[in-house]
Amino acid sequence: MTRILRRFNYTQRVRVPASKVQIDVEQDNDGRCRGILKRLDLSDHGPHAETEWKAAKVVVEARRLSTGSYCRHELGSVAGIEEAGNRPVFELTDFSDVNDITFRVKVVDRVKKLLGECDDIESGEREEAEREELITLVPADLGEELWKVDWQELHGPRVLVNKRLPNCSGLLMRDPLIVGLVVPQIVREVMSKVAFEDQDAAEPWVENWLGFADRLDQEFPADGDDDDRRQWVDDVVNAYAESLQLATHAEGHLLRTLEET
Repeated sequence: MTRILRRFNYTQRVRVPASKVQIDVEQDNDGRCRGILKRLDLSDHGPHAETEWKAAKVVVEARRLSTGSYCRHELGSVAGIEEAGNRPVFELTDFSDVNDITFRVKVVDRVKKLLGECDDIESGEREEAEREELITLVPADLGEELWKVDWQELHGPRVLVNKRLPNCSGLLMRDPLIVGLVVPQIVREVMSKVAFEDQDAAEPWVENWLGFADRLDQEFPADGDDDDRRQWVDDVVNAYAESLQLATHAEGHLLRTLEET
């Protein structure tokens, strides 16, 4: 089985931070939708030659997963967009409204090789310090199950939460006991999939989770065996729990609950 290699990006793709891209959407009175590229900072060309990067085309893709809507626009070369200094406008012909549209910006060379990208861009401005969301909670009909990690999306894991639960979207934020019982298991499942299944380390969701581990000072053992990888998963979960003091907060929450009864 092929394993991911944390230290190598064989595709040489540049990961453009979401904070470097801003796309606004608007709808005319006649119902037509359009996107406006308000900001695009492609100053970092990574391992690619500057001339190759500047000559590459900028492509914007818009999609809405719930309806399958999709459109694609080529906005010109990197150099052309930088020199013009304008805000390219593109029609969203396959969309009847501006809700739930996400964008992907790609930098593609003349032979259609992908040199760089930024995926899952939401409309509007994002702060520089804002990190990509790791866990997305989605209300779902789960019968008698309370939650589960769902892998059917193309862009990584999401957590389905039983929609019968009151305020299910806030389930993992409001109760320290639930957070301590559930979130480490989500982290363990995702990191195990990263460590032991065939994943491309250049995929945005994999890169985001490996970055999460790095911030916990748990570097992926790219050259390690299965035992090293299992230990890595345990270390990530333990470091995460330690960083948030999950047991301490759950204990305090239970003690306060007992005192109030």
